Amino acid sequence: ELAARAADAIDDTTMAKLRGIQERIVEASGRDDHETIERENYQFHKEINLLAGAPKLLWLLGMVMHYSPRPLHSHIEGWSKTAIEDHPDVLDALESRDAARANEAMATHIIHAGRLLIEFLGTLDDRMLDETMIDALK
Repeated sequence: ELAARAADAIDDTTMAKLRGIQERIVEASGRDDHETIERENYQFHKEINLLAGAPKLLWLLGMVMHYSPRPLHSHIEGWSKTAIEDHPDVLDALESRDAARANEAMATHIIHAGRLLIEFLGTLDDRMLDETMIDALK
């Protein structure tokens, strides 16, 4: 829903900003720079979510994202790749101001990342968690 609303509100300046963020994600991936990928991916989603102008949905998203701590993302195999594979469809839908397509592309992306997160969490046990990961899960 946030992406659909963003498609209705996006302007050329914000679109260019999102394209720049995506370029930095791809460049960082080539360097295996997980910190930059995570930072830029967060910024990508933040820009879209704020553009939607839906504070109640943002509040709900914040509650849900509490259970997907950012410090864990770089430990999830394939996580960074989802941004490279899925974001272009989101960007194309936003650029064409197609709310339904933006909603579908973002939903596909979130489901893709969610499956990776579920697989990752299923592999963890107490012996595998270092202090950073334990703190992130609190």
